[in-house]
Amino acid sequence: MRSIHRRGIMAGLAAAGTLAANRAWAWPDRAMRIVMPFAPGGNGDLTIRIAAAGLAEWLGQPMVVDNRPGAGGSIGTAEIARARPDGHSLLGATAGPLVINPLVQANLSYHPLRDFAHVGLISRMPMVIILGNAVPARSLAELVALSKAQPGRISIATSGIGGANHLPLELFNAATGAGLMHVPYRGGGAAIPDIVAGTVSGALTELSGVLDLHRTGRARIIAVAAPERSAALPEVPTFIETGFGGFTAEAFVGVSAPAGTPAPALARLQEALVATLADATIQARLLALGGALATPAQQRPEGFIPYLEAEIAKARRGVEIAGLKPE
Repeated sequence: MRSIHRRGIMAGLAAAGTLAANRAWAWPDRAMRIVMPFAPGGNGDLTIRIAAAGLAEWLGQPMVVDNRPGAGGSIGTAEIARARPDGHSLLGATAGPLVINPLVQANLSYHPLRDFAHVGLISRMPMVIILGNAVPARSLAELVALSKAQPGRISIATSGIGGANHLPLELFNAATGAGLMHVPYRGGGAAIPDIVAGTVSGALTELSGVLDLHRTGRARIIAVAAPERSAALPEVPTFIETGFGGFTAEAFVGVSAPAGTPAPALARLQEALVATLADATIQARLLALGGALATPAQQRPEGFIPYLEAEIAKARRGVEIAGLKPE
C-alpha cells in the first residue's frame, strides 16, 4: 500500500510539474514583433505584412512589423539572432541576409543556419529587370547592347550590396559583359521614385515591388528571371526565352526565430503559419504580388531548411563565378 501511495504521489507531482511547465511556456502572452531587415515597400515587407496579419489572428496577439534596414539586411537579421529566444521576437527571413551575405560579407555576426530556428517558408518571388521609360531598350539584348555602347551610363538599382538581387546582377554582367552599373539602395522600394524620375536607368528587383509600375505604364519590365512566365505578367518573356539560357533568380520570404526558442512556441507558430497560408484570402493577396506560394513541405522546417541549404549552395557557386570576395 505504501508503494502504491508513493507512486500516486509521484504521479501527482509529475502531473503538477507538467501543468506548471505548460503555464510557464504559455505563448504568446503579449504583442509580438517580426523584424523585416529591409526598408518598407519591397517584396519582403509586403509579404511579411500580409502573413503577419494572419498570424496575429491565429495566435491571438498583435504582431508588429519592425523595419530594420542596413548592410544588405544583416543589421536586422543579427538583431533577431541576438534576441531573447522566447518566441516573441521573430525574423522575416529573406535571401540576402541568410543566403548571400554569409558569402560576401566578412565578419558577419550570425550563422544563417545555427543561429536561427527556421519555422517555414511563405512564398518565392522571381526577379525582373525593369527600366525607366527614358531608356530606349525594349529587350535584354537591346539593354546589353546599349550598355556596351555607353559604358558606365546604364545604371541598375538593387536593394543593396549583398542583397538578394545584387548577386544576380553581378552574374548577369559576368555572363554578358554588359557592364551595367550597380547602384545599391536601402531596400527595393527605395529605388522606385528614381526609376520613374530617370535618376537611375532601372532595377533588378523582385516582381512584386514593381508590378504596379509596369501595369500603370510608369516604367516597363522587360524580362522575368523565372523558368516560366509569371501568371501576373504573361506578356513579358523570361530571361531564358530571350536567349539567356538557364538564368533564373528568385527571392523568398519566410519566418524564423532565434535559436533556442522553446519547442512548444515553435510548434504553435508553425501550425499558425500553415493555417494562415491555407486561408484563401491570404493566398489571393500573396499571389497578387506576382510570386508563388511555398509548397506544403516548404511551409514547415523539414522543407524550409533544405531549401535554404540548397539556395546557399547555389549562391556559393554564383559568388565563385562572379569572383566576389568577402568585404
